[in-house]
Amino acid sequence: MTSAPRVAIVGAGPAGIYAADILLSRVPNARIDLLEKLPAPYGLVRYGVAPDHPRIRKIIDALHDVLQHPSIRLRANIEVGVDITVDELRVTYDGVILATGADRDMALDLPGADLPGSFGAADLVAWYDAHPDVPRTWPLAAESVAVLGAGNVALDVTRILAKHAADLDRTDTPDEVLDALAANPVRDIHLFARRGPADVRFSALELRELGEQRDVDVIVDPVELELDAHGERMLEQFSQRRIILRTLREWADRPSSSLTASRRIHLHFRQRPVRILGEQDVRGIEMERTASDPLGRMVGTGDLVRHDVGAVYRAIGYRSSAVPGAPFDQVSGVVPHREGRVVDADGVPIPRLYATGWIKRGPIGLIGSTKSDAAQTVQHLVDDLAAPDRIGDGNDRLGDGSDPLAHLVHAVDWTGWLRIDAAERRAGAQRGRERTKLVDRSDMIATATPKPSAVGARLKAAFRTHPAGIAIITAATPSGPVGLTASSVASVAVDPAAIMFSVTRATGSAGALLDADTFAVHLIDDDHADLAQTFATSGADRFTPEQGWVTLDSGEPHLPSARAALRCRALHTIPVGSSTVVIAEVLEIVAGTSGRPLVYLDRRFHSLPIHSERN
Repeated sequence: MTSAPRVAIVGAGPAGIYAADILLSRVPNARIDLLEKLPAPYGLVRYGVAPDHPRIRKIIDALHDVLQHPSIRLRANIEVGVDITVDELRVTYDGVILATGADRDMALDLPGADLPGSFGAADLVAWYDAHPDVPRTWPLAAESVAVLGAGNVALDVTRILAKHAADLDRTDTPDEVLDALAANPVRDIHLFARRGPADVRFSALELRELGEQRDVDVIVDPVELELDAHGERMLEQFSQRRIILRTLREWADRPSSSLTASRRIHLHFRQRPVRILGEQDVRGIEMERTASDPLGRMVGTGDLVRHDVGAVYRAIGYRSSAVPGAPFDQVSGVVPHREGRVVDADGVPIPRLYATGWIKRGPIGLIGSTKSDAAQTVQHLVDDLAAPDRIGDGNDRLGDGSDPLAHLVHAVDWTGWLRIDAAERRAGAQRGRERTKLVDRSDMIATATPKPSAVGARLKAAFRTHPAGIAIITAATPSGPVGLTASSVASVAVDPAAIMFSVTRATGSAGALLDADTFAVHLIDDDHADLAQTFATSGADRFTPEQGWVTLDSGEPHLPSARAALRCRALHTIPVGSSTVVIAEVLEIVAGTSGRPLVYLDRRFHSLPIHSERN
C-alpha cells in the first residue's frame, strides 16, 4: 500500500463523509480531499430535509466532527467535470470515490406532466431548503393541490404545503420562503398512493406528524382502509404497517363535525395517475383505482376518478445526475459498478474509480443506511491499495507532494465554511433561531472569503521570516476582534499545520472561527470554561502528546502545570495573574513546546513582535 495514500471523494454529503470516516478508520494515514459542487457541505441533510425536522438535521453534528479531522480537506464550490475532470483526479490520486447522491426528480411518463403547475418534488424541496442554485420564488397559487407518492418526501411536501408559515418562523427557513408560504392560498392537499394503506413506504412517525399541525385536518375515507388478502399479510409481517394503519383508522373515525381547520389533507389509497388535465396549465388530475393481484402487484381496475386541482407535485423518487467523465447508466440512473468498483462498458473495473451512496445503489434507504454501503466500497479501495498486482493503467500519481487542487483558487475550504456557518448562526440568533441560511451563492462565497487586512499583511511578513511556521498569540477581549484575527490568519496562504493559534480571552463567536485542528493550542480564560470544554471534547482525541489545552485563571503563575498541560491531552486550568508579563511566561511555554517562534499580537493589533526565536 502507498505509505500515505491520497484519495479524492466527489460529494460532501453523508455518503462522501461516511466514506472518508470509514477510510480513515482503516487507513489512518490516508489524506482525503472532499470535493463539493455547492459552497457548503452536508448535501441532502442541509438541502433535502424539511426545515421542521431538526432531529434529522442533527446528523450534521456528527458529519461536522468527521470533517474536522486533520487528514480531511474540504474543497467546496468545485464542480467535477467543469473545474477539474475525473481523469485528472485519477491521475493525481490513489483513489477517487464518486458520492454525488441524487439531485433531481424521477421522470414521470404521464400526459400533461409538462404543463405549468406540474412540479417535481425535488425542486420544491430545494426551494424551501434555500438551495443556492434554484430560483428564489415559487408559484404558490392553487387552492387545491395533488401530491403523488407514498414515501417520506411526499409527506414532507404535503406537510410543508399545509403548514402555516408562522409555525416555521423558528426554523432556518429564509424570509422569502416564509413570505411565500404565508401568502399560500391552499385549502386542500390531496396525497395519492397507488398502493393500499398496508403498502405505503413512509414511516409511521412522519405520518403521525401530518395530524400534529396547527389548524390542519387530516381526512381519510374509511372505505379506502379496507384490506385485501395481500394487505392482511403485510400487517402480519410488519409492525410498522400496523402502526400506520392504526393512525389512519384514528383519523378515519373522527366525526366530520370536528374537522374545522382552514386547511385539509386528504389521503387517498389505491389510486394511480392516468393524466394531468388542462390545456394552458394544470386544472385537474385523472386517477385510476387499483387493486392487488395474488402476488401483491398493483393492477388497474379501469375505474377512473377526476380530482380538480390547480397544481400537481410529483414525489415518486429522486434520480442521480451523471458525473462528466464517469460511466453512467441512463436507464437505472446509477454508475455501473461491481460492489463499488466502477466498471466500463465491457464490465472491466476502471482503475482507481469507485462509487458509493445513491449514485451507486439508487435513491433508496435512509441517510444512515449509507454507512454500510460506504463500508463495502471503501473495503475494495483498501484492498486495491494493498494488492501487489494493483490495478493500473500506466498513469503516474504526483510524487512530489504538490497539491493537485492548488489551481482551484475559488474553492471554499473548511475555514471558509466555518465563516458561512458563523454568519448564519449570527443571523439566526437575531431571530431566536439556531441559524438563518444564506441563500445566494455569491453571498455564501463572499462570506467564506477572508477579507484582506493589515493584520494579514503582518502575518505574511512573519511567515517570510519564519517559513517553517509560527505560533500566534492574541489577547482579545470579549469585545475585541478575535474574528478578525482568525480571518487574517486563514487568509495567509500557508499550510494550516504551520500555525498554532492561541487566545488569552475567547468569546463565543470565536468558537465558530477557531478550528481545533487548524489552531492547535488554545488559551482560554476562566470566564469561558464552557468554550474550553467544547474545544477539549471536540479536538483532544486528535492532538499529539506535545499539544494540549490551557485555560487562564486569576491568581499566581503556575508554570509547571502549563508544561504538564502541553504534554498531554487533558484540559487544565492554570492560575495566572492579569499581568501581561505573566501571560507571556505561559505563552513562552507554548512556543518552546511547539518548537516554533512565538508571535504576539496585541489587542489593538499594533505590532507583531517576536518574543521567541526558537527553531
